[in-house]
Amino acid sequence: MHLCIGAPLAHLEARIALPALFERFPDLALADPAGALQPVESFIANGLRHLPVHLQKDPSGT
Repeated sequence: MHLCIGAPLAHLEARIALPALFERFPDLALADPAGALQPVESFIANGLRHLPVHLQKDPSGT
């Protein structure tokens, strides 16, 4: 079994950064449908090519 030596740091960063992000931008939402997101084609990494988001709700309501 493999365990990345940087995993504890990544977990710590996520525990700190994600709550701060959602507190700062409570209306954060995907800009594209979830089905349109393209994964990174890699057997090493698990992620998305791009993650477009809206940081605020559109004031016009559209």
